Amino acid sequence: MAKQIINVGTKPNDGTGDTLRKAAIKINENFTEVYDTIQDISLTPGPQGIQGAQGRQGTQGPQGRQGLQGILGYQGLQGISGNLGPQGAQGADGYVGSDGQQGIQGVQGPAGDGSGSSASQGIQGIQGADGVDGVDGVDGAQGIQGVQGIQGVQGTDGIQGIQGTQGIQGRQGLQGEIGVQGNTGLQGQGVQGIQGRQGTQAAQGLSGANGLQGSTGPQGTTGSQGTTGSNGTGFIGSRTTISESTGNINDQSSVNLEFVGFKGYVLYKIQTSHAAWIRLYVNAASRSADVGRSQGTDPAYDSGVVTEVITTGADTIIMAPAIYGFNDETPVTTSIPVAVKNLSGGSANITVSLTLLQAEA
Repeated sequence: MAKQIINVGTKPNDGTGDTLRKAAIKINENFTEVYDTIQDISLTPGPQGIQGAQGRQGTQGPQGRQGLQGILGYQGLQGISGNLGPQGAQGADGYVGSDGQQGIQGVQGPAGDGSGSSASQGIQGIQGADGVDGVDGVDGAQGIQGVQGIQGVQGTDGIQGIQGTQGIQGRQGLQGEIGVQGNTGLQGQGVQGIQGRQGTQAAQGLSGANGLQGSTGPQGTTGSQGTTGSNGTGFIGSRTTISESTGNINDQSSVNLEFVGFKGYVLYKIQTSHAAWIRLYVNAASRSADVGRSQGTDPAYDSGVVTEVITTGADTIIMAPAIYGFNDETPVTTSIPVAVKNLSGGSANITVSLTLLQAEA
């Protein structure tokens, strides 16, 4: 149905427009068509509207004032102190022990005989018996302990002040004054009784006198002085330097060298032409037993290693203090067994020199 327009005429009340009834019918029919159409339409929601701005926070109201604090009650007074205990009684003196008896006089030894090349020693007189010790005096009795003074009674606590009514929150009220602390009573302490005197020690009995010493015989004749021995032959040697070479060996390879030195020696220096790990031994067996030890691991104290050094190139290591070494082969020889490991990073012919001093012929 097409939209129905109400004819309102040309002028008010000129009789050319629709009647009221006809106009009302058109209105009803138009609304009926609209409602029927709306029922057949599925409504689609429109887009979300923009969020409105947040309103401003209201101003905080003023804080109320704090109520006044109640006054604190006064502290109770301290109780009176108890009286001091009475003085303990004096202990009685100990008894004095009686003196020991006099020791018996020793018998006089016979005089020595002055004849002959050597006089006999006089017999020692018998030692007199010791006198009997006097009996110790009895200790005086311990004075009686004074009675402990009675503890003063504790004063009653002051009454707690009434809590002030809580006012509206605001400024902090003034703090009430603290009550005065009561004085502390004196502590009652009994006086310690006096210690009784120690009994006197009985005197020691006198010791018997020693017998007289026999006369000393004459001095024997002194023997003649022996002949002085001849002086021994001394030896002062000079230091020497001995050298050996490994020949061309690969990096990280080891080779054994035999230095001709001394049965016993003092080692001053070790010199290398390239970086190497040098080890000296007392015999060839100790060198063979040490093959599996890693560089940087200390040898055992009885492994037969005299010393070892690690150089970083053409280097001289000064042994300060000097190292004592020796040959321990059977029989003893002048050989010095040495092991050399190449640490130069490439193949090299390493020369090792030992500066040492002979210490055994």
